[in-house]
Amino acid sequence: MEILERNVEKILAVLSLLAISLIFVYIFKNSDASIINWDEEKVNLNINDKVYENLYIDKINVPPVKAGDVVTITKKDFKLSDNNENLVFRTYGSTIDVFLSGENIYSYGEDLYREGKTLGRGYHIVKLRSLGDKTSDLVIKQRIVEDMSYRWVDFFKFTSSNNIWHEILINNVFGIVSGIFLFSLGAFGNLVYVVLFLITKKNNLHLSYSFATMFFIGLWNCTTSGIIQAITGNYEIISFLEYFSIYATFVMYLFLVALIKKKSGKTKAIDIVKLLSLLILIGATALHLSGTLCISKTIMLFRNYALIVLLVLFYTLYIDYKNQKKYENVLLIGNCISFALIVVHIIIHNFNLTEIMDITNDNLITIAVLVMIIIPLFLYFLELDEIEKYEMQIRVLKSLAYIDKLTGLGNRTSGIAYIMDLIKNGFDYYIVMFDLNNLKEVNDHLGHDKGDEMLVNFANCLNSSFSDDYCKKIRYGGDEFIVVAQFDKVEDINDNIKQLFRVIDEVNRDGEKGYSLSVSYGIASSKEFATTGYENVVKLADERMYSYKSEVKNQICET
Repeated sequence: MEILERNVEKILAVLSLLAISLIFVYIFKNSDASIINWDEEKVNLNINDKVYENLYIDKINVPPVKAGDVVTITKKDFKLSDNNENLVFRTYGSTIDVFLSGENIYSYGEDLYREGKTLGRGYHIVKLRSLGDKTSDLVIKQRIVEDMSYRWVDFFKFTSSNNIWHEILINNVFGIVSGIFLFSLGAFGNLVYVVLFLITKKNNLHLSYSFATMFFIGLWNCTTSGIIQAITGNYEIISFLEYFSIYATFVMYLFLVALIKKKSGKTKAIDIVKLLSLLILIGATALHLSGTLCISKTIMLFRNYALIVLLVLFYTLYIDYKNQKKYENVLLIGNCISFALIVVHIIIHNFNLTEIMDITNDNLITIAVLVMIIIPLFLYFLELDEIEKYEMQIRVLKSLAYIDKLTGLGNRTSGIAYIMDLIKNGFDYYIVMFDLNNLKEVNDHLGHDKGDEMLVNFANCLNSSFSDDYCKKIRYGGDEFIVVAQFDKVEDINDNIKQLFRVIDEVNRDGEKGYSLSVSYGIASSKEFATTGYENVVKLADERMYSYKSEVKNQICET
């Protein structure tokens, strides 16, 4: 089972690394958005009394807004054509009303706004009705419910497609593919981990945290790219899952890094940030559910929080750079890359650098977190090989400590350990003590080589006679051997002893050895004692063995 567990973990680690690498090839090969039939049109933007005329919403530095502001987006003299049968736009934290020819054709969030609840984020899809040859004003009215300094509307396009969600998802192919992949791999990996834990009872936290990190960042990608909205149609769920998943990702990642660096003794800063992150996750969840903390505050908090966390990680990893294992330095490099990408992302969004915002979108954050996932998995894969080397060394040392070199049977230490394990688990057992009758004479007259040969031959006889898995054969010392057996009754022991004497008779038929195997034995059971100590059982078996030996000698003398 250890081999199965080790191989499964290796397969999971290798597949994770290969799949995450190959995903980039697929994404960039299939991310050509030019095939999508989107149409952009110039509109007028009115924030309270300030007017911005004749502009593309996607390409302007959208001004900050405050709670209570009224925003109006107007398309003058709008005429329905083959290219603009549907309007698609994405907003944050605001009520939506769409008017065409003065008629309200789409609404969102008014009831939630009156109840004081948090409004979600997401894509709004408006089916535009035909006006014939007439033109009219298309008006989108937003009531802002929270202060927002970032792009509170970042997608505003028309399309003639009848499969709008397909086009939206294709437009976010990077987030969609990576999100589904990481979410599925994280869920599957944790499922395998749980199964392995139930089978082997071994708790591999490194693997668990790695797959949990994948799961949550995959969930975050699915929310930001639109796939969760396409499935649920619920804006509020998207808002909740967006911040919760990214916070949970950082919490899992911090637990993972702390686990990797546990042996270094320099994890105090990581432990503090880890605890703080967990408290922020719990607190933000409670505040968000109560409506106190809005999505914009959550996003701004996360951006600053992410920078602080990465700075702490950078500092902690850097001060231990010279003392840590060489391949663990990769962790520092990965965090530097992630830190740089997140800084660029924050600069782009905080300064509304719209010229490159459409290109990067949330891809910088996605890549940053992917790096944070790949590196620990890479370290884990390397650590597996190192662990295997240590385990092999331990097995060799155990064999030296527990195996009798001459006979290949277990030695006295392994026998005691085996008995103690039976006692620990509450099992009854029999002990059969064997003693070679004439080993000293063979050593004195034929030499120690013959004596060693005699010991090996008897060990082989024991192996062939007590071949059951629940029989432990031990060379207890010198010419003494014991068998520890988990039989239900003494008759089962006697059957094996009879078989042993038959095997010994077959060995003795070979007269060229110069000696005959002869053995005395005694049997004792743990059931004969009220106490759990093994010493009394061994002592009783030894006494009965010597009684048997004396009886045999007396019979020989009488004869």
